Amino acid sequence: MRHLTRGRLSVTRILSVLMAAAAIAAYALTDGFSSPTPAAGIAFTVGPEMIVAHPPGLDTLADEHTTILPPGTLDSNSEYVFFAASRTTQATSTGAVVLQSTPAASSVWTLLFAAGYGTKEVLFSLNPFTKCNTTFDPTFDFNYAAPGSVLRDPTLPPGNLLMLYEAENHCAGATYGFPFYVTVGLVRSSNFGKTWPAPVDGEFGSSTRYPVLKVPVPQPATQPLTQAMGNAIPSAFVDDVNTSGGTYVYVTYLYYAGPVGLQGPGGVTNPRADGKVRVARALLNGNNKLTFMKWYHGGFTQPGIAGLETAVISPSTPPLGGCPGFQSGFQVQGQITYNDPLKLYVMTFTCISLNSTYQQVAAAWFYSTATSLALEDWSAPVMIPGTLGPVYLKGTGSGVDSCGPKSGGGAAFNGWYPSFMSAAAPAGHTSVHGYAFYMEGCDGGIPRLFKARPFTIDRHP
Repeated sequence: MRHLTRGRLSVTRILSVLMAAAAIAAYALTDGFSSPTPAAGIAFTVGPEMIVAHPPGLDTLADEHTTILPPGTLDSNSEYVFFAASRTTQATSTGAVVLQSTPAASSVWTLLFAAGYGTKEVLFSLNPFTKCNTTFDPTFDFNYAAPGSVLRDPTLPPGNLLMLYEAENHCAGATYGFPFYVTVGLVRSSNFGKTWPAPVDGEFGSSTRYPVLKVPVPQPATQPLTQAMGNAIPSAFVDDVNTSGGTYVYVTYLYYAGPVGLQGPGGVTNPRADGKVRVARALLNGNNKLTFMKWYHGGFTQPGIAGLETAVISPSTPPLGGCPGFQSGFQVQGQITYNDPLKLYVMTFTCISLNSTYQQVAAAWFYSTATSLALEDWSAPVMIPGTLGPVYLKGTGSGVDSCGPKSGGGAAFNGWYPSFMSAAAPAGHTSVHGYAFYMEGCDGGIPRLFKARPFTIDRHP
């Protein structure tokens, strides 16, 4: 849901705007962001942004990555279907909503609730977002359950979908805390995503709704977390390009180490975080329960539950060194697609720039390419020009570029959760042209705008 636990700037709004603008100008002058070097002869550009209209009441849209399925992917759908993370007027917590749109001739997208899917969440958490029980409940999706990706399972008949989702528990006993314990959950639908299994009380869910990625240290029962801990912000891709050895689903996600020194049973601790995206995978095998393996030092060798994990992009650079051009920065909100004209896998993600006191000052979209997901041979990341902008912490910024009094924390940026698609390509694939859907606003609350902008990716002339 959120990319990091944040602090608060002790400067005025005007000063913070000037500082952020100065920082961006300095980056552009000293690090070449005005004309980034293409990766492997590739030109990746974005066009003007547009606000995407949607039904009223979806004020947290979009709280995770958005899945856009083209016509014909589901039950003879003639529209583009959007599985997105938002709350509605009928619920106080964010969950999965299903929307649809046909782009107009002017390329303006207007979202409506998808026909046959209702007007409320089709996936939701066990408890409302801020509600705790009198005693500790370790249910993995206790306070939050919202989709990162919705995928068709090609090993099963049409109508069978997988959802990889962010699952959060914010409660230590009866005490609610904004810093959360987070896992990546998996759930299935057999009716084109119209209904999904309900939440089940328990740390490991049920046979049809369960966590698949989890850190070594379990959630403390009585000690409220002071920092987010776990595996978060998933986005998934079914590799239908290279199916030798079977069809795998790959998930990119984040690793939060949690408070320093926190120990689990037997003295186990979480390794320190390095600010870089992670990848795990599982072999699709019909309706059987999926077992994920995490990438660890050159291979998928660690279990998804309580296993260790290492970076896949810029693994040899120092911690916070995975965003070329930034003095220090961390990668968040990764998405894997396959670009058919380039015949390459593309990882897009947001990089957040930190100043010398580790406060967030700016962010931008980056990309990297690979020839094999089995090898995770990602190129050095490159910034997408035209996406660099300021980041505002709570108490700074104004309007939609702020985190208002109702937010639990967070940071505002014009570009959270970028989700790329091409209208002429199958789900999970992109072509030369397409759209990126994303959120402008506060990632820890409201206000927000749901937006889109066209992109072009091609060989550099």
